[in-house]
Amino acid sequence: MPLSAALEVSKLFQQAPIFVFADSTKSSYGYSTSAKDSGFQDAKADTVFSFTCPYCQLECESEHESTSYGVTGWVKDWFTCCPRCGWWSYESDSDDTDGNPTYHSVAAILRKFDCDSPDIPIDPLVSYIAQNQDLIREIHPAKLEELVGAVYSEVLGFKVERCSYARPDKGIDLIVVNATEKRTLAIQVKRYKRPIELGMIHQFFGAMVEDDRKEGVFVTSGKFRSGALTTAASLKRKTNIKIDLIDGKRLLEFIGIMNLARPKPQASDFPFWMSHPYFGKR
Repeated sequence: MPLSAALEVSKLFQQAPIFVFADSTKSSYGYSTSAKDSGFQDAKADTVFSFTCPYCQLECESEHESTSYGVTGWVKDWFTCCPRCGWWSYESDSDDTDGNPTYHSVAAILRKFDCDSPDIPIDPLVSYIAQNQDLIREIHPAKLEELVGAVYSEVLGFKVERCSYARPDKGIDLIVVNATEKRTLAIQVKRYKRPIELGMIHQFFGAMVEDDRKEGVFVTSGKFRSGALTTAASLKRKTNIKIDLIDGKRLLEFIGIMNLARPKPQASDFPFWMSHPYFGKR
C-alpha cells in the first residue's frame, strides 16, 4: 500500500466515531400492493444497509437468515456489523403469499465518542479505551467508578455491593466482595491527571479505619507519587491495614483483558433483528 493511502486509512481509523446508543438509528421502509406502487422500489433505493462500514470503510461481519412460508411467501434478512467501530445495519426483504414485496432497512447512527459523558454504556467504553489508551484520564468520574467495578466483577470475580457516585462516600467509592476467597475490599477511585499525592493515601486510610475496613485498593487513571508505595507499605506494617495501588497503566491492562473477553456483536444483540419495528415480533 502506498504511504499516502496508508496515511488516509490511518486517518479514517482515528476519526471513526464509536456507536453509543442502540436506539440512534435511521431507516428505510416501503411496501407494494400493486406493480404501480413505488414504495417498495423507493425504500430499496434509499436503503441504509451496507456490507461496508461507511465510517471505517472496512468490510463488515455479516449474518444471514432466510425463511420460506406458505406457497410463495419468503423473508430474507441480513445483519452486518463493523469489527472496529461497532456500526451495524440490517435489512429485511420479503414477499407475502400474494407476491407483494416489503423492504425494510435500518442502520446505526454513530456519534463522536465523548469519554466525559456519564451516559456512555460500559461495553463501548471498554472497547474504546482499549483502542485509545491515552484517553483513560478523560473518563467521567462516575463512569470510571463503574468501570473499576466492572473490572473487579468481570476480571477478578468480585461482587460490587456499593457505588458512591452522587451520594456521600466518606472516602470510599466501592465495596466489593469475593465470597469464595472471603475477601472484602474498600476501593477509592480517582480520575486524576496529576500524580496522586501522599495525603490522598492517608485520607483513604482514614476512611478505611472509620469504616472498619482491613483491605483496600486505591485506583487512579493517572500515576502515584514515588513515595506512595512506601507509604502504603508503612501503613500496613504499623496497622495491618493493607492498601494496594493501581495506576492508569495497570488499569488499562485489566481493561484490555475485559475487551478481549467480550464477544463480538451478534445479530441477536439488536432489536431490529428479532423484532420488526412496524409489525411487532415475528
